[in-house]
Amino acid sequence: MKNLRTLGSASTLSCTALVGLLATMLGGCASSATPAARSAADREASVERTVCTGNDDEDALAPVLRGESVQNVEPLYREVDGSAQPQVRGVTIAVRARLGTTAESLGRALQCHSARAMLGDVRAAGDDPFFLPASFVTIDARPAGYGYDVEIAGTSSDEGYRILTRANAFAKQVVRAKQELTASR
Repeated sequence: MKNLRTLGSASTLSCTALVGLLATMLGGCASSATPAARSAADREASVERTVCTGNDDEDALAPVLRGESVQNVEPLYREVDGSAQPQVRGVTIAVRARLGTTAESLGRALQCHSARAMLGDVRAAGDDPFFLPASFVTIDARPAGYGYDVEIAGTSSDEGYRILTRANAFAKQVVRAKQELTASR
């Protein structure tokens, strides 16, 4: 198990603060969705408007989204106030470095992917761990060894387990595809 991690980097906190402020300002918009889903969709719409640029992000993410760059998936534990034990809040996915990609650009691209998937602007796979339907996930990419650790976290233990379930299914699919490729050679 990896070391326990607390809430992340300045870029994640500033992005979260900005998204929270914009979501508050947009809070008066009427919708037939549940309040939680509407709030998550409002936050993702804000991310899409303020952070994302064109479809270049999706093209650059293709090796990650297909699993070609994914090396490992582990549960992400966080200490929660009032709890004696850390709780699952999501996953940490180890991603191999790619030429021209920085932790910041990878994190931004994954945030945009998540926002666009939530808004229906891109087609996300059913087990896409970088997106959680009707929920806003926090995505933070940091340099680690010869690549990056990408933390995907929900706001509750329930969301954390849902993210973990999706990531494990994604990892199994990647392993299966690699085995089939090897067997066909």
